[in-house]
Amino acid sequence: MENTYWNGNGKYEDRVAALDRVIDDLLGDKNHITNSEKQNGKHYHIEMFRRAKYAYYRMFNDGDFPRTFARDPECRGLIAKDTNGQWWEPAKVAVEGALNRRIEAAWQECLKNGYVRDSFGNVAEAA
Repeated sequence: MENTYWNGNGKYEDRVAALDRVIDDLLGDKNHITNSEKQNGKHYHIEMFRRAKYAYYRMFNDGDFPRTFARDPECRGLIAKDTNGQWWEPAKVAVEGALNRRIEAAWQECLKNGYVRDSFGNVAEAA
């Protein structure tokens, strides 16, 4: 797999960079988005992306089991290592897809909240 976030060639690398800036701005000195910010749904997908991003890098960097993705229906039963202790290729594909979906959801939430602009430079209208 060449087009992965681990290799710096993920499907939404440009969005990840923008989302990272949004997260930095939202968090300030905190290390997570507070429950009150998540409860009203304004930052739910941004927080889910933040968690997924760290789980992804822990999986590839440290070999940790990515519980965040293991809960996703499309990843269940696929996240496993081979006999050499390497992540099974279908696990990598499933996790890439799950991360892409979280990026898309966070991006849409950021557009809705006016944190980022679409490809035309417009802030999306709130739904």
